[in-house]
Amino acid sequence: MSEESVPRDVVERLQAEKREYEKELREAGHKDGYETAKEMSYPELAGLGHSTEGLDRRVDRAEIVRESSCYDDWLKESLESTAKDWHHFDEDIYLSSWLEGVTEFWLSVCSQL
Repeated sequence: MSEESVPRDVVERLQAEKREYEKELREAGHKDGYETAKEMSYPELAGLGHSTEGLDRRVDRAEIVRESSCYDDWLKESLESTAKDWHHFDEDIYLSSWLEGVTEFWLSVCSQL
């Protein structure tokens, strides 16, 4: 079946659903990251909070999280649980937004420490 045989309205609907799915996943990741940051130890929080300083948007933030000490310590298990709530779970989108939430919390508290 070629691309031309797929009705345009079907493609447009699927594109809209994909955008909405990715938006919801980013929002969930950000919220979870911000809330998790409140419970993190200082070394974990500072390490992740500093990890994005000076980085542009093209940097693979999901990979930064995977390389952090907290990933193997407890985050990987938490992700497996979170993924069960989604029909399809894009870990890269979620982790990138999760790190943004952690960083947002770090920036709100680091000057007070």
